[in-house]
Amino acid sequence: MPRYITIDDVRSRLPSNIAEITMSSEPNISQVNGWIDEVEAEVDGILSTRYQTPITATQSLRIVKSICADIVAARVWRMKAAGINDEVQLRYADTLEKGARDRLNQLANGTMSLPDQPESIDSSTPSANLPFEPIIKMDEKQW
Repeated sequence: MPRYITIDDVRSRLPSNIAEITMSSEPNISQVNGWIDEVEAEVDGILSTRYQTPITATQSLRIVKSICADIVAARVWRMKAAGINDEVQLRYADTLEKGARDRLNQLANGTMSLPDQPESIDSSTPSANLPFEPIIKMDEKQW
């Protein structure tokens, strides 16, 4: 089940002449929902190296929604453009996806950040609470 975007978010990224996504359109609602699930899983997988996922913080969620919607919209656009064999439309789809993937890569490599999302805990750093009392006491017989 989609966490970040809906079909309406995808439609909003498309020109009105190709934004129709119905049960009988090509691609249809089921296909687009499948793509949404795939893209959201991929984005979570990439972002999980730096951030706690799923993304829930308000500002960060806007960024992730934009990335996911652009990637899925590019897939829809590409499929619709392939049906009419229009190279210009295919380039628009490629540009849309490239911009989204560039932002995703910037988030992954740290040149861009999610402003209000907690970072993931590094498994190499201990996260347990240490005792407040020293283990070895000076001037006392220890054992």
